[in-house]
Amino acid sequence: MLNIVLVYNKRLRNYLTVYKKLASMVNRHSASFRLSDLPYASIEAGDLQHHWEAVEQYFRSDRKLPPNIFVVDFNQPLRRSDTDPAYPVIKEFLARYGFLSQFVNFNCSSHTDQDRRSNLILGAVGRQILNKCGARIWWVDIPRSIPLPAVIVGVDVFHAPRRFDPRLGKYFAKESVAAVVVQLVRRFVKQDQPVFEVFSKTERRKAGGEYEVGNLLEDTVREALRRFKVNPRCCICWRDGVGDSSISHVKTGEIPALRKGLINADKFTIPTAYVVCQKRISTKFISVYGNDGMPPGALIQDVGSSTYQTFYIHGPSPPISTPRSIRYLVVEKDDGVQHESLPELAWALSHDYPNWPGMFLLH
Repeated sequence: MLNIVLVYNKRLRNYLTVYKKLASMVNRHSASFRLSDLPYASIEAGDLQHHWEAVEQYFRSDRKLPPNIFVVDFNQPLRRSDTDPAYPVIKEFLARYGFLSQFVNFNCSSHTDQDRRSNLILGAVGRQILNKCGARIWWVDIPRSIPLPAVIVGVDVFHAPRRFDPRLGKYFAKESVAAVVVQLVRRFVKQDQPVFEVFSKTERRKAGGEYEVGNLLEDTVREALRRFKVNPRCCICWRDGVGDSSISHVKTGEIPALRKGLINADKFTIPTAYVVCQKRISTKFISVYGNDGMPPGALIQDVGSSTYQTFYIHGPSPPISTPRSIRYLVVEKDDGVQHESLPELAWALSHDYPNWPGMFLLH
């Protein structure tokens, strides 16, 4: 049972109703983690410094806290802002002391009975809570052609929004956060006996240094293999957030770092593939007659870059719009994984993301 410390903005009147709704969505999963009908503790918070001060005052008091603390923060930014400025302050404070947390922005939804988006948002929040505790909502089938044990690496950088300084009348870039996640697949297992091994590191990045993640990538992969005590037979790296103009930069800086991190005691060269994922693209696909969008799960190959092997995967298929597909650029692919189906692996791994707004979009 998770002991939920609920932080809520003082302007919210329906916070307990929303919490009970969230708890029911978490508890309907067959997971080992549960939420009680009422939170262990509730903290009323204000805005900005009155928000993070309320959280710090609670956790820095002399009270004895039970195990399995999980912080859920119901926030409502001022002036219909997209994000709450207190979010990074509270997140850093809780992470420093080892508390898991999940934030819910009430400017995205009022979470009333009339709000249709509420169920989608709270359902995704519930899946993220379980995922952060170490539970998997569904099992992902890895293609049988992948040599095991396999190391799957994900690299991304959170680009913090620019901040406006009213005194100077200019926008200034803020620090960002780089993250590397290493997942190990040792063997093919039955769905009722899944085994997950994940190691990750994050690092602050100064403004302008978002692409300098080579050292972090090398250190994270090396440390992961040391802790896993494994000599992998292949490595697939997915790199998000790289535009066309920056591919050559990350290719020369990150791929050599990844290979250095993969070197084991036997100096065995591990076959590696490095794939760039691009979401902010202008390419769209429609049917021949233009009446319909592409069906979910559609694969489009050999369209796009003349330099790298390129494929697109179309995920959701809403009825009233034409969403963009995800473009994948295979920047490097060694002979040892030359015959592996990266589109099939990408489609399988995409189902491992806990924030999907309902699996009905993928059927």
